[in-house]
This record gives sequence, structure tokens and C-alpha cells, in this order.
Amino acid sequence: MAAKKDLVSVRVLTAVRLDDIDYRADQLVGFPQALAESLEKSGSVDPHKDAVAYCKAQGAELIEHSPESEE
Repeated sequence: MAAKKDLVSVRVLTAVRLDDIDYRADQLVGFPQALAESLEKSGSVDPHKDAVAYCKAQGAELIEHSPESEE
């Protein structure tokens, strides 16, 4: 699995299912860089520091995306 520093923290904007894992809006998730960029382009997540700060202010804890195949 990628080291924590290699993950990009993002705010989930819309419900999304990845690798049999469901994420809901306003969750704070750490994704690998390439996946975060792809999800941002599709409008599913926002990596901007203000979006991440909003989630933290709402009490969201960072979830590291880790598909079972990587464990």
C-alpha cells in the first residue's frame, strides 16, 4: 500500500463506489495521486485545501483508500 505521504487527501463531493467500497459526500479520503486526479476530473472529489479543511471542521477523519487486493 502507498505510504500515507503518497496519498492525496480529498473531500468526497458525491457518492462514489470504488473497489467495492462506498464513499459518501463529505467524507475525507486519502487516494493515490493518479486516482485522486481522475476522480477530481470526474467531479467526484475536491482536493483543494479549503474543501479538506471543511471536512476536518465537520469532524471527518481521514480514511485511507485501500482496496482488498492491495492488502
